[in-house]
Amino acid sequence: VVEMARSWGMRVLCCDPPRAARGEQGFVPLDIIAREADIITLHTPLTREGDCPTYHLADEAFFHSLQRNPWFINTSRGEIASTAALLGALDRGWIAGCIIDVWEHEPDICLDLLSRSYIGTRYIHTLQSGDIIAHSLKSRAQKGDFLIYDNIHTQKNYIAQRYNQTSEIDKVYFINIESFISIFCH
Repeated sequence: VVEMARSWGMRVLCCDPPRAARGEQGFVPLDIIAREADIITLHTPLTREGDCPTYHLADEAFFHSLQRNPWFINTSRGEIASTAALLGALDRGWIAGCIIDVWEHEPDICLDLLSRSYIGTRYIHTLQSGDIIAHSLKSRAQKGDFLIYDNIHTQKNYIAQRYNQTSEIDKVYFINIESFISIFCH
């Protein structure tokens, strides 16, 4: 992600407290990211103990501290972002939108968050319920939004065949994550 973003001319800020504590260079505190980032993307293991726990790292205090109305992307573990806090951040306009690849309480995910997210799941079949897919497609089609996937053709065909959503799928714009992020570079 860092190399890709830099190749597009983006300034990249990285936060990794354990590595920074070992003296490794190139990391900034989370409050700097909250103050300066236009896109925040999480790529961290889930930890509940130790000096730097990541469980609910993105909580209400974190979202409230954001100053630039960034896009929020979670591709690490669902429990790193509090679902309630994420919904609150959307309600209050603290974030421009969110892309969720992992969900708190999977496979029982929050359908309200699903309907308000731009989904970036790599493998749509990891979402176990056809009802979840149907709900997402209908809400996306009604709003004229888009879904973000790595392999658009494969995912679009998979959804249409597996969940019999052919009529809804044609109303949804599919783009890949690189295209979505590149919008911020122009």
